Amino acid sequence: MENDISENNTSLSQYFTIQLEDENELNQILDELDINGEITDKNHPLVNFIKNKKENLKPSRIKDSYIKDSIKWREYKRSDDLIYLFRIVKRINNNEKLLIKKEFQIHEKNEDLSNICPKFICYFFSNFLNFSVFKFKEYLTLEEILKNKTFSKKELFTALSETVMSLMMEDKYYIFPFLTPSNILYTEESGKEFFFLAEIFLETDSKDKEKEIELTISNEWLVPEFKTKKSKITFASNICCLGYLFYRIIFGEKPFKNEKERKEKKIPKLNYDSNSIKYKELIENCIKN
Repeated sequence: MENDISENNTSLSQYFTIQLEDENELNQILDELDINGEITDKNHPLVNFIKNKKENLKPSRIKDSYIKDSIKWREYKRSDDLIYLFRIVKRINNNEKLLIKKEFQIHEKNEDLSNICPKFICYFFSNFLNFSVFKFKEYLTLEEILKNKTFSKKELFTALSETVMSLMMEDKYYIFPFLTPSNILYTEESGKEFFFLAEIFLETDSKDKEKEIELTISNEWLVPEFKTKKSKITFASNICCLGYLFYRIIFGEKPFKNEKERKEKKIPKLNYDSNSIKYKELIENCIKN
């Protein structure tokens, strides 16, 4: 990509620092963390830290999740530049617990997911505190990039298309029913730029195979297949999500709320460059997919 991200007001290195005593405590907990999967001990040091000191962690730039609208993301940057992401919510139902367990299982058996999203380390369930922990690197969200006009629209079109297509591998297809500018992450490594998804929780062995899931979120970026809480989706949902993101990149607007609004509002005319017609048709085709 043409622009140097360091020239922007938003820098990959801009993080708040938690109080020193808490930082030392959390570092020790993370260094000694030997659990890969579910934390079952309600008195585990990490559980106690999240329960009592989660407010000392920096609110994350990630804002959305497939689990629940009330999810709060927080993060902690260590001195070794690793970023720990904490996905925290008060209450979840049994279906949401099952989805989180399946999400972890997908991470556990697919090493290639590290090229697509943050590494899922562990999770914890209880009546009044539920959290998941991920390990990542310095990042910006797509929303931050759009606000700061870090890259050209053409560059973003290309990069996001490649990201969504990377979810389609040999005999394996990762599915996502909603992508938002606040859960797509940008990072740099060895002079190269990459986009990642904050969460991956569904996979299938065919791009046409339907997966039935139940979600309780009411996010406006959710694909239209979710007219009810339980719906069937395919890899085509990813393409629709891509269309929504393209619409946000070009027009700066969120997705249509419903089919009626889409027909009434329509996709506006483009006149910013010679690729106008191509982009307009691409967005329409993605959303109608």
